[in-house]
Amino acid sequence: MSAPTRPLRRRLQLAAVLVGLGGVASTGGVGVVLAALSVPAVLWGLHRDAHASPSALRGWQLANAAVLLGSTVLAFSSQLLLVGMGFVCWLQIHRAWTGRTARDGRVALLLALLHLLLACILTLSGWLAPLFALFALLLPMVLLLTHIEDGVPEGLLASERQLGPLWAVAPGVLFLTGVLFLTIPRLDAGGIGSGAGALQAGFSSEMSLGDMGQITGNPEIALRATVTDAQGVTQRGPFYFRGAALERFDGKRWTALPSGRVSEPWGPAEPRAGEAWLLQRILQQPQDGGVLFAIPAAAELEAASGKVWLDLDGSWRTEPSSSPVMLTIRSIVIDPRGAPRAAPTQRQSPGALAESSRIRDGELIGLPEGLQARLLPLAAAYTASLPGEASELDRAEAIVEAMQEDFGYTQAPSIDAAQAPLEDFLFKTRRGHCEYFATGLAVLLRSEGIPARVVTGFYGGEWNRFGGYLVVRQGDAHAWVEAWIDGQGWVTLDATPALGVPPATSMAAAILDYSSERWERLVLDYDLAQQLTLVRQLLGSLQLAGGGGGASASAGGMTGAVVLLGGLVIAGRLFSLWLQRLAGESTGGARPTTIQRAHRLGRAVVRWRGWELPEGLPPVSAAEWLVAQAGTAGQPMLDLAWMLYRIRYGAENDGTQRRAMLVALGMLWRRLPRR
Repeated sequence: MSAPTRPLRRRLQLAAVLVGLGGVASTGGVGVVLAALSVPAVLWGLHRDAHASPSALRGWQLANAAVLLGSTVLAFSSQLLLVGMGFVCWLQIHRAWTGRTARDGRVALLLALLHLLLACILTLSGWLAPLFALFALLLPMVLLLTHIEDGVPEGLLASERQLGPLWAVAPGVLFLTGVLFLTIPRLDAGGIGSGAGALQAGFSSEMSLGDMGQITGNPEIALRATVTDAQGVTQRGPFYFRGAALERFDGKRWTALPSGRVSEPWGPAEPRAGEAWLLQRILQQPQDGGVLFAIPAAAELEAASGKVWLDLDGSWRTEPSSSPVMLTIRSIVIDPRGAPRAAPTQRQSPGALAESSRIRDGELIGLPEGLQARLLPLAAAYTASLPGEASELDRAEAIVEAMQEDFGYTQAPSIDAAQAPLEDFLFKTRRGHCEYFATGLAVLLRSEGIPARVVTGFYGGEWNRFGGYLVVRQGDAHAWVEAWIDGQGWVTLDATPALGVPPATSMAAAILDYSSERWERLVLDYDLAQQLTLVRQLLGSLQLAGGGGGASASAGGMTGAVVLLGGLVIAGRLFSLWLQRLAGESTGGARPTTIQRAHRLGRAVVRWRGWELPEGLPPVSAAEWLVAQAGTAGQPMLDLAWMLYRIRYGAENDGTQRRAMLVALGMLWRRLPRR
């Protein structure tokens, strides 16, 4: 391959390598550092055009052995996949400094692919979608150029313009990649990687005062939620997304009471007069303990994959997993001032009976010893203005209003509160974050004899104008209170001040997050269940188009499958013909022989140089005309014409003349001047 073509292969190979390192950077943290170190080293290594000397190769061998030993040691003390990604980065640098052949280029492409595959395991970044598409476009062209560089004599393909038709292969490969992605059966890959590493921080079976402040400002996405009302109108919130409930308090720490699974919800199944319901479609990232989040009060919850259940404390859960889960939820918007509801004891479900037993036995009004006496005067002061016949709801709301007026919010409570954080918050500093407000409100309600528990979850989020959904991050983690009001059930109360409307993200951030959400939902979460659903929809559409139904459903489905398969075959053939047309080959008649293809390529070279052979002349006469016009520079074309005659009408085999054809084509390209 001559000089103008080899740089094209080198440039495209470099682009593919940089795409792979871009996948490394998309993992963030360590990946950004690895990419920042690898990119300059790779660029400088490829800039050198000379082969490495024997002494340099020996030095690289020693360095490789040292890096391999170090990676093996690190693999036992840190995450294996990150160590593997760093080792592949080192191999890419080594290849850039020591390799110069086409074979080395193929190894570099393999390493770039490994970078992207490791990135897919280590991150859910939306940047992987354009990186994979760009890599799929570059890969086939680089491989074709590598093949040409290995097998075509010097000077046969010296111009990048001659390779133009080959670019049609890249979008074709991308199209076939999409077809294979949609059709190849997918298996559960939940065992790949570290599931524990994928779980989000911020939720557990207990909550200690001071812990929640540690996750404030965490930008990691917890869930994305689309919320609509009964009329299908999108709601922007803000909303509470309820997670786990904590009932037992020891003075500093909240824990959950022993619970169990409920076979069926015991809350309201249908909205009543003055109430409405909200439909939520939530894409939730994995959470500790398999907790699922929903707007209170969730009456129905379905997951796209996996079994879900309801605990006795009203928390929805699923089996812990390292994969995101798609939820469809229907929640009743309950008005605590509405008409009384049926008591849970009248519903006679296992969950209702267990919960009413907890309330009756006083498990949700218990307080640490000595705390009750200190809380009673404070609670009495907050409810002193109420009449004697004030309801439990009136007293609870009065305490909420008083705390919002008298207390202030801070993300950094006083460090002097380490030994008695609650007493310090209620009687001294009166400043804290949501964890303190929720705890203070719950214990004040309990001192008034109102059953209460702390609930952890999320509040607010950022509105994405392009996707029409809320982006809820770990930094939106929140704690509030549920109080049991006779005749109404659990009522949400929140004493934390300054909880505003969720802000809208900037345009650039909204576009990026929307792309990331599409990438997760359409690519990363595409599994066997979605494949089967897609096939059923396609076959159902074909069956409806054919008028099938009833007893003929199975026959219609078989017919639809045959039609679908036939359509794919026809589409593949049309695509092949399109590639041939772009390459300038005839799409009709018998397949051309080797000498016919060589003669056509020779005529193309002549036309490219600006010489138009007379129409209507046989091959030898046309070549003789070229010799008469261009001199001896046209002789290789005449040699090709006589080879065509001897092979077509004589006893010669074109396989024995292959080398002579290539030599003639190379000489024609080098010698024939431009007209």
